[in-house]
Amino acid sequence: MDIQVKAFHVWHRDRQLPQYAQFLGQIDEFSKNELSQAELEYIFASVEDFRVHLARRASPPGAAFLATLTPAQIHHFEEMLDQDYRRLVSEIGEDPEVRLDKRVETTSETLTTWVGELSVDQEAYIRERIRSIPDTTDAWLAHRKSRQEQLLELLCFSHDSFSLEQGLFQWLADSKAGATEEYLVVFRKWREGVQRAVLDIDRILTRNQRAHFSRKLQGLIHDIHGLIG
Repeated sequence: MDIQVKAFHVWHRDRQLPQYAQFLGQIDEFSKNELSQAELEYIFASVEDFRVHLARRASPPGAAFLATLTPAQIHHFEEMLDQDYRRLVSEIGEDPEVRLDKRVETTSETLTTWVGELSVDQEAYIRERIRSIPDTTDAWLAHRKSRQEQLLELLCFSHDSFSLEQGLFQWLADSKAGATEEYLVVFRKWREGVQRAVLDIDRILTRNQRAHFSRKLQGLIHDIHGLIG
């Protein structure tokens, strides 16, 4: 198993990190002007592709490790998942307005980090755009709980390494696997709302803010190249 983990690490460093750097360079080019719908869809699709590639490579060593877990360890893992889920529910809260305020605050803080200081008008506009994104929290939490149950079922009932590896790959590669039709509809509306908000917010960025974003990306690309060695 140590050999598999080392092989995964070498592959990720030599093959994936250069692709990440190249991808961020593409985003840097996109950001010099207003982002188009096609460019945004390309970014979303690329992230999904990275996810699938990672899942395919991580599944063999991951399955090899999971196959060594005892029933007691699986039970402990289940308890940890439940504890983490309850903590998440508590942190998110039940009041939609409180959730909205948290999303706006988080978005504003993230944007300030990546594009620099926002004007009062920009902050007001961002709040308006974030408010337009459907609140999918309840559906997302239910789906997350279902995902936990899928993983536990995989651990308990996959009795051969091939089934465990295939099941783990599907679980890692497709976050919507096993989702209800209701969740898929909600997720699609949420994604459409996010894409509209991203495009609208991108249009109000100033030249200086785009330059700030470019410098941040170039710094990240530099760090990635440092990891490649």
